[in-house]
Amino acid sequence: LDIPATVRKIQRHNPEHKPLAIVFYGDEAAMAAQARELAGDPGVACFDTMDEAIMGLAATWGYRQFLDRPAPGDFTLPQPAASRPVRLPSEGLLVGEEAFAALKAYDFPLVPGVLAADEAGAAAAAAEMGYPVVLKIISAAWLHKSDWGGVLLNVANEAKLRQAFKDMLARFRHRTPDGVLDGILVQKQVKGVELLCGLKRDPQFGPVLVAGAGGIYTEVLQDVARALAPVSLEQAGRMLQALKISPILKGARGRKGVNLAALADTLVKLSRLATDYPRIRELDLNPVVATPEACWCVDCRIVLGE
Repeated sequence: LDIPATVRKIQRHNPEHKPLAIVFYGDEAAMAAQARELAGDPGVACFDTMDEAIMGLAATWGYRQFLDRPAPGDFTLPQPAASRPVRLPSEGLLVGEEAFAALKAYDFPLVPGVLAADEAGAAAAAAEMGYPVVLKIISAAWLHKSDWGGVLLNVANEAKLRQAFKDMLARFRHRTPDGVLDGILVQKQVKGVELLCGLKRDPQFGPVLVAGAGGIYTEVLQDVARALAPVSLEQAGRMLQALKISPILKGARGRKGVNLAALADTLVKLSRLATDYPRIRELDLNPVVATPEACWCVDCRIVLGE
């Protein structure tokens, strides 16, 4: 069979440009040669198995839906560099206050916190915001600080805070003697459902937003939804509905649901940030703590580069 000639005959009667997925079988060398001949034809893709062909058509249909979606408000074009609300380095890693500065400029909901350089500063910050508080080591050398003992929850009073501060400093110096410590972050402790919100810039599709189950079990649960930026509030809401933990977010077992509108708004702000700053390669907000009243961005990591 001359498959390329047959396909081109079909395409002459295919004015709507329906995509054709072709699965070859038979003589492998002959089929490979015909597949190569069709490689440059628009609207045609060749596959080795029926499953792959169906997945290819499904992906094409999903992408068509993405292209036909309503415009996401005024978030379609990036701001000119001169009018962007914050200056970011051209490359590198931002954690702690440097990362939070970008979030503040876009009105992300941030948990109150102070980066302390010593015990006295930490104690003063905790007294002002009220106990209990959380202590976190902030350093580019401690990205997975929970795994290394760099996060301490439920610090209930000044005595415990001062002792924890000393212990964390000693732990940092022992584990990373050459590491640079930005300080220890003192944050007001908030409780709720923990989520992950983030983005990763794909070389072909641009910024891809991610929302999912967060906290220390992110890699274990692997419950995520993705969308191409920019997104509208409606599209952000659909991402949250697609999660396995969606029933928990809406309220289950007699518990109140979380503020889904606040979560969706956070995803839209993340979408805008990604659109305005093409140099942001990755950004992780983990965890984002959601409550019935609001949501709070607790930790942030930003990777910059070409």
